Amino acid sequence: GKAYRWCARKVDQWIFASKALAQHFTLPTKRATVLPAGISELFRQVEPLSWQQKTIDILYVGSLDQNKGMDRLLALLPAISDKKVVIAGSGPWLDKLQAAARQFPNVLVVGPKDSLALKQLYSQARCFVSLSRHEAFGLVMAEAMACYTPVIATQTDGASEQIKPGSNGILLSQQETEQQLVVAFTHAIERMWQYSPAEYQRMQQQARATAEQYLLGQVVNELQQLYQEILL
Repeated sequence: GKAYRWCARKVDQWIFASKALAQHFTLPTKRATVLPAGISELFRQVEPLSWQQKTIDILYVGSLDQNKGMDRLLALLPAISDKKVVIAGSGPWLDKLQAAARQFPNVLVVGPKDSLALKQLYSQARCFVSLSRHEAFGLVMAEAMACYTPVIATQTDGASEQIKPGSNGILLSQQETEQQLVVAFTHAIERMWQYSPAEYQRMQQQARATAEQYLLGQVVNELQQLYQEILL
């Protein structure tokens, strides 16, 4: 709109949640940087658990809605009936997921959780899944990786910003049919289970290293520096 474009001309510093989001922006930006909102410092205080020590196979945390891919998660459940799946969050798909949990005894829907409880879930999970159709950043992926948990995610702006395929997780293209995407997710999970203990540990360490830059203390320091540069 006209008012937004007029205000945009007055902006000293643009901050985008991801590089892809900055590239999508069509207005001119003299000064721009990429800086996400940041994840709680609580996730800094985590000790890594080995594959054998973990008790959750697959974890999802987030809003339970269409954009986050809950229809995809439901379609995936029959193929991972041998895995312990934990789903944390709330939203319009909660009833459907609870009904699925009654059908699949390996699925546990725990509802929304605070950061302390989430830290325990992230730490206990062998992998975290993100099935979003669109994601500007996706702080839950950073939270999981901060807890030494690799991520399997659909390719969104946020996932592309964070996930380095084969290093800290697995990235899946969305240029497929929904059925093909579910099959790709199944294969990605199988691949995760084929990693040797040493390979999995390396992936854990890379996940943690990626997430450290998104811890709130680091983000605040960078934000403070930006303000100081502008004021000077």
